Amino acid sequence: MTVDTYDYNNVNGVSIENRNNLLIKLNNDGRKAIQVLMMNPSYSDRELSDTTTKYVISSVLDKNDELTGNDKYGQIEIFNVHPQIATDSSNLKEMERYECKYNLQYLYHKMVKSNRDIIFATSDLVNSKAPVNVRHQMIKTYNLLLKKIYKIKDNINLFSYGLTEHNYGFHKSRINANTPLQKTDILFSDDKYHLIV
Repeated sequence: MTVDTYDYNNVNGVSIENRNNLLIKLNNDGRKAIQVLMMNPSYSDRELSDTTTKYVISSVLDKNDELTGNDKYGQIEIFNVHPQIATDSSNLKEMERYECKYNLQYLYHKMVKSNRDIIFATSDLVNSKAPVNVRHQMIKTYNLLLKKIYKIKDNINLFSYGLTEHNYGFHKSRINANTPLQKTDILFSDDKYHLIV
C-alpha cells in the first residue's frame, strides 16, 4: 500500500490520541467538528495519510461547499469500532475484555457526549474478513454505540456513503470515490438499532 503525505493545502494539523482517535484540523475557518466511525485504523499518523483518510477529507470538503459560515467543518475526528492498526482486517486480533470495555467507554465519551455530527463508514461488519471472534466484538461495540447515538440523533446530523446489505455505512475506499455523503438516520425496529437512508 502506498502512503502519501497529507495535502497541507487542506490540512493544517493532525494529532493522534492512543490511535483510538485521529484528529485532522482542516485549513479553513470552519468551527464545527465532524466524526467518522470506521472499522479499524490503518497506518495514517501525524505525518502520513492513507487513501481512505484522503477520501474522507475530500468528502468533508465537498460537504463544506454546501455549508456557510459557522456550519462549516474545521475538524475531522476518525474513530474505530476496533482500535487495532491493520491494513488487512483478517489480521485483527481479539481484544481482551478490559480492552473492549475501555474502547466502548472511549467511544461513548468521545462520540456521544460531544454531540457532533457523525459519518458512519464501518463497512459491513457481518461480512468483514476479520476473524469471527473479532467480528463479534466489533458488532457488539457498534450496536451498543448505535443505541447511545440513537438517543442524541435529533440533535446532530448523521451521514453515510450509502448502506451495505446489513445496514452498515459503506467504507469510503470500497465504493466510488465520488460518492457523496448522504443524510442517514437510526431506526429502532425488531428489537435492534440500524441505519437507514
